[in-house]
Amino acid sequence: MSEAGYTFMPTDREPKEPTAVPWRLIDASTDMMNSVFCNDTTPNPFRSSLALFAYEPPIADIPVAISCDRKILFLKVSCSITGYQPDGDEQKRIIDYLATLPGVDLNDIEQITRLYLACYGVLLNISVFPGFQSPTATAVPLEDYPRIIDFEPKLRDLYQAASESGEILSTSASKVATDKSLSSTEKTENAWKIGSELKIPTKKADVGLKAETGSTRTETDQTNWGVKSEAVDDRKSKYATTTQISQLYSLLTGYHLGTNRASFLMLPRPHILQPTENRTFVHGLRAIEGVQDFFLVVSLPKAHTDLRVETRLQTGHFPEGTEVLPTVTPEEQFDTMSFKIGPFDRKVLAKGTLPGVVGIIVSGATGGEPSYRETKITEGPQLYDVPGVADGWEFDTSKGDPGHAAITEIKHPIDNLEGVSGIHITPHVYKREGSENVLLDIAVRNSRTFLVDGTTEHRFFREYEVFLRKKRNLVGESAADSSRMIIAQRKLCTQIRLGDCLKAVPPPSLPSLEPGVSIIDETHIMGGAAAPGIGQSVATVIDSLKDALCASQNSVLRQTSTDRDFLDTATFRRLARLILPDDVLRAPVTESPGQESGLPSDLTLSEFLSASDDALARRLGRTIPETIALRRATFGRRPSAKRAD
Repeated sequence: MSEAGYTFMPTDREPKEPTAVPWRLIDASTDMMNSVFCNDTTPNPFRSSLALFAYEPPIADIPVAISCDRKILFLKVSCSITGYQPDGDEQKRIIDYLATLPGVDLNDIEQITRLYLACYGVLLNISVFPGFQSPTATAVPLEDYPRIIDFEPKLRDLYQAASESGEILSTSASKVATDKSLSSTEKTENAWKIGSELKIPTKKADVGLKAETGSTRTETDQTNWGVKSEAVDDRKSKYATTTQISQLYSLLTGYHLGTNRASFLMLPRPHILQPTENRTFVHGLRAIEGVQDFFLVVSLPKAHTDLRVETRLQTGHFPEGTEVLPTVTPEEQFDTMSFKIGPFDRKVLAKGTLPGVVGIIVSGATGGEPSYRETKITEGPQLYDVPGVADGWEFDTSKGDPGHAAITEIKHPIDNLEGVSGIHITPHVYKREGSENVLLDIAVRNSRTFLVDGTTEHRFFREYEVFLRKKRNLVGESAADSSRMIIAQRKLCTQIRLGDCLKAVPPPSLPSLEPGVSIIDETHIMGGAAAPGIGQSVATVIDSLKDALCASQNSVLRQTSTDRDFLDTATFRRLARLILPDDVLRAPVTESPGQESGLPSDLTLSEFLSASDDALARRLGRTIPETIALRRATFGRRPSAKRAD
């Protein structure tokens, strides 16, 4: 058929339905494999892991504009993100070391071995390289390097409205699709929600007005696609492939599109409730756990037969049991006052001479209670009202004598009963009775017969101060001590043989790597004017996590050090100091089991555990790796070689 000089050729090629990507598993973290059948043990579940999937679309499906000199490869990286917990070997070494020290409670040791450090930050770096080249081969020019031309997800963000409780939240769907060019993905961020709340305080209660609206697009309109043929045609003409990816509901940002590497930073989302009260680091900041998939489109020269993929996952951890502290100090939280009961001034009389002697002899022969003269101080149990209870005043239990919360006994100088033999204050009761009363029941029993101290009388002269407090209407954010974060790392380095049957091949250029997760850093979280981590807002904590993760990967101090495990961390040493008796901590470290001689005799175990690697290295005149190896020898681990990156 011809029209105006143009020829239109009929075709019987109808657009095909989008193809589900047939992922092929290329590589995964081998140490997470359960390699022994039915032995009642499995690898530690609280270790991150990585899995690499790939698919190479047929060259016939790739548009000519791309396929003339390049080809497309789809990659999917699945990250299992967990917290960190000491593994079996670390737990054994903790027990072996601490159990050898005197006075340590085994229950306290067990609490350390069960410590769980939840994950509050993730940094994933994925890099693609040309296949292995022999040392004599010509180096691949940079323009022929494979490039990551698209990836998903790109962004998950959270916007907080100006109102105190209103939020706008963008979320993510799990579907990823590529269009007919095979080089672009459909955006997975597709929902928003906004809400606001206005509270009007009244004398009796708060009256609130709340409004909320939102829009969400879902992938459940399959019925419509089946009814409307234009919807089917649209899918046929728009999409080439489709797949499903798992997504964690957390903040995420992707970087460096168009290069041979992609970086993804995941941070905890604020203002979302935890499944349990304990699983939290800061009130309103949720831990990151679960499976997160990343979908990447890689463009590489048509002549390349191999592709090397380096995946490096870094996770930041804090102890799950981190104490959450109020940012408002106790002095600011309460108004305080006190009132006194008494004073009570009584003479304590002796028994007398002849009657007392007879009484002692008789009671000693019969085994009865020794005779005494009793002086009533309160005339039996007496209740005293607490003022101001109706106005919100309550006992201040943070004050008072030991065993007598909120009440202290004040002895006047004229009172001379302390330490006098034969004189006993019994009963001697002063305590809280319910929430509105103080109970006093005090008497003095005098068994003395003769006055041997030169006085003519003994005197009880005391009063009782009761401490009260009233809560102020102050609003303060609770925060945790976030001064240190442990950063753990997991690697997966794989070479993929391209072609009809994708498979992993052992690349000769890979360094020898220890499998598993290693602790690569323990970094300070910088705070504001307050102490580190105390009093920081949620936004400040998130920014601190981001800075620590990003700075750690290129830290000179970290790269010049050796690999670490949990016993190499200041977190473990701090926990050990908390359960060790004071006399053990004050003892020279040379007396510790398994410790080498030649250390300073005045170096205590407390100093050995509390000093930083750098400070201890300077004191001992050793390098930081030598200092770490010295501590390892103490904790039962042989020094290891420098980590190969």
